[in-house]
Amino acid sequence: MTNLHSLENFMESWWDWSFLNDCFGDSKIRVSDTDGTVEHNHQFLTLETRAPGEGLDRGRWLWCERRVESGVDTIFLLWGRPNDAREMSIFPGGKFVATAETIRSHVKAWYEAARRGQCYAAGVGG
Repeated sequence: MTNLHSLENFMESWWDWSFLNDCFGDSKIRVSDTDGTVEHNHQFLTLETRAPGEGLDRGRWLWCERRVESGVDTIFLLWGRPNDAREMSIFPGGKFVATAETIRSHVKAWYEAARRGQCYAAGVGG
């Protein structure tokens, strides 16, 4: 079962943000999406997915870095096909083998840290 209320509505509401590209002068700044996010007790968990072997471009790396530096955001990077992650990183740390249970374990640990008002990334050394 998916967390989407309606796949049809999701697809119909997919925004193309390119109409905002010229709002940022001659920079390469672009509006982008986030794959998954949750907030609890002023702590944020961001899930960012990538195809196998795909990296983060400079802009997304900086976005992740600055979110984590805020002290209230933890970013889990997941590599694999949809619903079949094979690798994971707790930004900015290195990749490690991931399964659904590995990810669930880290999400549960994030939630326990958030309940205490702590940032999980800081607790695991990034």
